[in-house]
Amino acid sequence: LLIRESPPLISTVPVGGVSFGRNGYIEYQPGDSPLIIVTGHGGREQPAEIPDRTYGAVDEDLNTQDLARKIVAEIQARTGQRPHLIVNRLHRVKLDPNREIVEAAQGDAEAEIAWNEFHDYIRDARDVIEPAFGFGFLVDIHGHAHAIDRLEFGYNLGAAELNQSDAELRRPAYAEDASLRTHTYRPGVDFPALLRGARSLGDQHERRHYPSLPTPTNPGPGANDNFQGGY
Repeated sequence: LLIRESPPLISTVPVGGVSFGRNGYIEYQPGDSPLIIVTGHGGREQPAEIPDRTYGAVDEDLNTQDLARKIVAEIQARTGQRPHLIVNRLHRVKLDPNREIVEAAQGDAEAEIAWNEFHDYIRDARDVIEPAFGFGFLVDIHGHAHAIDRLEFGYNLGAAELNQSDAELRRPAYAEDASLRTHTYRPGVDFPALLRGARSLGDQHERRHYPSLPTPTNPGPGANDNFQGGY
């Protein structure tokens, strides 16, 4: 167990170990797979030294921290490899690391330190993954309260994009705007298939009876709400 300093201590933290930022507000568990699991809105700590944020969303995404930890444990149990895990332990009323730093920390110096640690740990994980695997995959865990009870995979694409046909989505501009773009650079990858085709991430969940978007049977939200992702 290490308390993070500068420069990062990534090389001295073993797989399955834990590194904490200042006051334990940000937690990093190194892995040995090309997966990074991130949870930014499931924190519960509300230290008095950090003032409450006065604008922007401040509600906790319920159970997302617990879900992220269970995902890591389940993947390790099934594959023998452990994803990297980055957790914001601060309640969203104190810090929102999924916003740019002005809205996220609202001028508080301690919250800004935690914001930087959160994103530095993601970079640390990436810097380990890229030379070892040549690619990586980051999953940012969130909750939603939309009317339709389903998993929503944002991919940085909104309803206007997801409601397009596969033929339209094959235009390079769509893949370049998506968070999946680096995977489209691999030979033989068809962007619409990666996004919502057979064996896509949404399809894999739907086959296991977890309604999802986008999938082959539910390619776009139509006029319904969906989260496209964010910062």
